[in-house]
Amino acid sequence: ATSGVTEQNGTLEAALTKLLAKVIQSTPEQIDINCSFFELGVDSISLVDFIQSVNKTYQAEFTPGEIFERYPRIVDVAECISSS
Repeated sequence: ATSGVTEQNGTLEAALTKLLAKVIQSTPEQIDINCSFFELGVDSISLVDFIQSVNKTYQAEFTPGEIFERYPRIVDVAECISSS
């Protein structure tokens, strides 16, 4: 069962990476899901755009404060979405 969850998270991480790449005008290959949004050079305006895309796509309710404090990396956001 664990591999199914890992695979599901991998797919979710890839989808989130694509959303972020679109927002910051990059390519998914240039984004390390284990780096913080800050380390990736995501500014506050881009982060808000990303959060809005994530919330709309996954019926989530992330806030910028939550992302900075609790889910600072794509891998963290994916884990939160998949566990809800």
